[in-house]
Amino acid sequence: MAHRRERNQPVRQDQLQLQLWGLRPPAPTHRSRQREGAAVRYAVAGALALLASPATAEPLARITVTDGGIPHVRAATSYGMGYGSGYATALTDACGAAEAFLTYGGRRSSVLGADGETALHIPVPSSVPNSLNDFNIAFSIGPAELARARKGLSADLRQVIDGYVAGYNRRLAEAPPASCRDSAVAITVDDVLRRSLAYGMTLGTRFFLRQLHAAAPPGPGEVAAAEPALAPQPLPSVGSNGLAFGREVTAGGGLLLANPHYVWRGPERFIQMHLSGPGYDVIGAMMLGSPLVSIGANPSLGWTYTVAAGAKGLLYRLSLDPKDPTRYLVDGVSKPMQRQIVTIDARGADGKAGRLSHAFWTSEFGPIVEGPGLPWSRREAFALFDPNVANAGSLQLSLDSGRARSVRELQALLAGMGLPFLNAIAADAGGEVLYANNSPTPAIGSNSFGVCLVTGIPANAYPLTVVIDGAKSVCRPQAVAEAAWPGILPAKAMPAMVRRDYVANSNDSHWLANP
Repeated sequence: MAHRRERNQPVRQDQLQLQLWGLRPPAPTHRSRQREGAAVRYAVAGALALLASPATAEPLARITVTDGGIPHVRAATSYGMGYGSGYATALTDACGAAEAFLTYGGRRSSVLGADGETALHIPVPSSVPNSLNDFNIAFSIGPAELARARKGLSADLRQVIDGYVAGYNRRLAEAPPASCRDSAVAITVDDVLRRSLAYGMTLGTRFFLRQLHAAAPPGPGEVAAAEPALAPQPLPSVGSNGLAFGREVTAGGGLLLANPHYVWRGPERFIQMHLSGPGYDVIGAMMLGSPLVSIGANPSLGWTYTVAAGAKGLLYRLSLDPKDPTRYLVDGVSKPMQRQIVTIDARGADGKAGRLSHAFWTSEFGPIVEGPGLPWSRREAFALFDPNVANAGSLQLSLDSGRARSVRELQALLAGMGLPFLNAIAADAGGEVLYANNSPTPAIGSNSFGVCLVTGIPANAYPLTVVIDGAKSVCRPQAVAEAAWPGILPAKAMPAMVRRDYVANSNDSHWLANP
């Protein structure tokens, strides 16, 4: 995907136009059926505009669908841009979007039944019962997390999301998809927020989904079996390539090549869209269920992402209190774990609605995990610290990035750490290029890292994590001045460079961006 757009580049249009004012569209003529590459313009009006005549009411958004089924949304307001984005998403792949919202909204059990299966396409292709998926979402994205996410939304972004929900729901109501009628249900703002928050936890809380669910304290007198050697666990099947060339090696301006290695089907696939609204004119790829472009270009700037090298989380080995396996020792002081009951709505095999509950266990370091190489015995247990649990900034970053006009503006935005587990590679019209790894990274003091690192145990087989000694208070994630939130490194401690020749990344270490 090479991005080099001229300002106000026209979108190809055709004479075939269809105004949607809440009425069924007219059947296409024979001539229109024969016209290859015909574009269809949709003028989408909201509920209030539907009461007016098409001649006098201004539509909320205009959608032009060009060759390849690419929607181009134009709107005069942020709400209208979101409205068009939601409508166009349902128009493009309603079933894929429905999968995304049911999965990351934690509603699969209530809509499709608790015993059904949830296909997980990332980080490692697999499947889990619907109930297990929904418990994970309800536990990791509860009322407090949603409230924090809502509080962090700018008024402009809230308008985009509100519009997206309304536009998406309108299209579903107008044309329920026959192939997924049972799963294509109306959404709320919280569904959009959960979808974004869950994506941020892809290589942390979602990667350890099964281990979080399996964690339970040992019973009285239970003796742990010897832990066998554990083979390295599967690496996440996500990654990308990004190359940016500056004015020293181009005929002028910047050039970006974005080559995302992402899944081609299911709720994780990209769709292409062009969104134009107040201060925002971006074309590129967006994830199903997201109201804004994820990687793409505006008239002055192009950007893409790759997976950042380094730890995406920490596994804390807890030394347990010999008197109680639900207590652990820090500097010799016994501390209690917390038992958290999570309840979800679920439909049984008989189709009847009901509720299911599950107990999770947490510590000051994070939730307890249990699985191969991660025993919960009477001697030790393991807790997961996922720095992206507190990351509610990715949607705001998507909106603000689309309005940035240079790589230096983008770099300043990335300092808010809203980009989960990813590097950014970008080029601008002035011919500067950027590499930045501003992904939330656990903050462990460099002077204490040597005494905190735990090696030579089966838990080391898990990728993208580092095992840390939870028995020492010095090993806690640090609250660092200037960090976006406690427990992570500040942007100034993360690798970044602005150059005029080139930068590149293929999910490898930062020093290879321009060696």
